[in-house]
Amino acid sequence: MQASEQPSWRPSRRIFPLLKRLPFRSRGSLPFRPCTTTDGLRPAQNVVIVGASGGVGSFAVQIAKAFGAEVTGVCSTAKVDLMRALGADHVID
Repeated sequence: MQASEQPSWRPSRRIFPLLKRLPFRSRGSLPFRPCTTTDGLRPAQNVVIVGASGGVGSFAVQIAKAFGAEVTGVCSTAKVDLMRALGADHVID
């Protein structure tokens, strides 16, 4: 972009209201994780989520289940119970 050009801003479906009870620093990063998990997700899919116990993966498991998907989570052995608690139908460790 040239120095004289102004960036163009378009409305987005990925705008989240800020939560006033959270500190400002926390509010800035909160919406990032759910945004990255919903790209390409369609209702009633069978999905495999590699790294399902991580920050993005744990959101992905829950969101995919909310969409009605059959979810297989890939995680370490220590996180198998977490995957079940988050709603994964199948777990691969």
